[in-house]
Amino acid sequence: MEYIFPKISFVVYSGIGTIVLGVFLLLGIVWGKKGPLNYILGSLVCISIGIFVLYIAKGGTLKIENNKLILKVPIYSQKVIASNQISEIQITSLEADSPYLPVKRKSGTSTKKFKSGWFTLKNSERAFLLLEGNKGLYIKTTDGNVYLIGIKDFAQFLEIFQSKVKKLSNFK
Repeated sequence: MEYIFPKISFVVYSGIGTIVLGVFLLLGIVWGKKGPLNYILGSLVCISIGIFVLYIAKGGTLKIENNKLILKVPIYSQKVIASNQISEIQITSLEADSPYLPVKRKSGTSTKKFKSGWFTLKNSERAFLLLEGNKGLYIKTTDGNVYLIGIKDFAQFLEIFQSKVKKLSNFK
């Protein structure tokens, strides 16, 4: 199973706007009175920044293969969680009283319905999130890392996770 998280529309528009600004700077060579080198450098910087912003607008992907969970989020290195690395796992609902509720973003993306990156949870743990919706799978690994993962169709995700990574009897 591979699940692709939604793009963040505001960031997409910002990236496109920056690229357009770079193109206008290039057009400034034709109409400008300053040296063309200033316009060329400015436009290359704008276009590069725009392409980078479009790259980070991707929400990320979650892939489940036999005995492992693979998380890919732009800017971060790929996270691979093998079933033998999992020391604790729980299904959690992210209501206001939940100890696993993300309360502070350290680095990453946070919108109303989607969160990715490093966050501090209500219980003061630092966790890597790839979460869409209000239900998640809290995973603690043997090396002490904490992950909170969930998709819009949580029941389907849980079913595939149980069949390919960890059985329900191992859930706490």
